[in-house]
Amino acid sequence: DSRESYVGLFGTYHGRIADLMMTGTRITGRNNAFAGTLIGAASGETTIEHVQVFLSQRLGDLVGAGLAPTEEADPEAVQPWVKGRIVGGLVGAYTSGKGLSIVNSSASTVLSGSTYAGGLVGAVSGPTSINGSYADCYLKAEKTGGLIGTIGPGVALTMNNFYAVGYQAATRAAAGLTTYGDEQAN
Repeated sequence: DSRESYVGLFGTYHGRIADLMMTGTRITGRNNAFAGTLIGAASGETTIEHVQVFLSQRLGDLVGAGLAPTEEADPEAVQPWVKGRIVGGLVGAYTSGKGLSIVNSSASTVLSGSTYAGGLVGAVSGPTSINGSYADCYLKAEKTGGLIGTIGPGVALTMNNFYAVGYQAATRAAAGLTTYGDEQAN
């Protein structure tokens, strides 16, 4: 619902989500919203395991959804499927708590954030681990990161067996994995 500040399958969440596949999901939040395909804002001890987000059931990626640009097309013309202030392919923002853990999960979607966009998570302000996961996304925002849009100062981040591919259009900073933020995701 576009009137909410936290939008996704779950607006806010803490706990475990496992063994889920989402296809063709559109999430639209206000310009100040935290938006994620799965969770708008996560907190506490949150685990995401074996979760996949795809645009299309056909191939499960941008090409399968007919959204990948041809050599002649402008990649920035691709319309976003997840919109808000802080956006992520799985989670808009992890705000605080014992830790966010993303295991054997992926996101292939198109994201547009007014501030931050990340292939898996838009912004993190607490301990985060990513294992065996990837993002294949189009990202548009002030700051973009292939896996995490931005990470707050002093936040512990552990990553193993991961990758990020896709397209990024950032007005301030873009990074293959994550940018380093100057504000907390609150």
